[in-house]
Amino acid sequence: MEEEQVADKSDKSKGNLLEESLVQLRCHFTWELLVEDTELPDLENRILDEIDFLDTRYNVGIHNLLAYVKHLKGQNQEALGSLREAEALIQQEQAAQSEARSLVTWGNYAWLHHRMGRPQEAQAYLDKVEDACKNLGASSRYSVQCPQMDCEEGWALLKCGGK
Repeated sequence: MEEEQVADKSDKSKGNLLEESLVQLRCHFTWELLVEDTELPDLENRILDEIDFLDTRYNVGIHNLLAYVKHLKGQNQEALGSLREAEALIQQEQAAQSEARSLVTWGNYAWLHHRMGRPQEAQAYLDKVEDACKNLGASSRYSVQCPQMDCEEGWALLKCGGK
């Protein structure tokens, strides 16, 4: 019985450390976007229309936002698909920019896996973000100031509203 209690406390401690790290990420899950449940279908339709009708082939942000909306609707597998699409678009870009462009996507992956009860996968994406931040010379383990992230955050706030 004691071993179970120790293991339970250890799991809770790891979960708390994971949460403390996740809140430091710059991504849709931390930007305090104001999206009401009643607005989700309309927002999703507008995003899908933009994907279909505008030249957004290289717009990673729209796929990241779609992933967040899918998660809010409880469609986590579809959200993972949107994040995979964002990653594919990043790979088409210049390699020099791919690490900075991946930070929001990796942050969204980390949060999504965490919410899906997959702490190992969440930690793997946190590790990717941490490595990228080191490579980009950031002073923070999980966040970096760069125009790519500012642009994506601003775009998401314009689409959804936020604090």
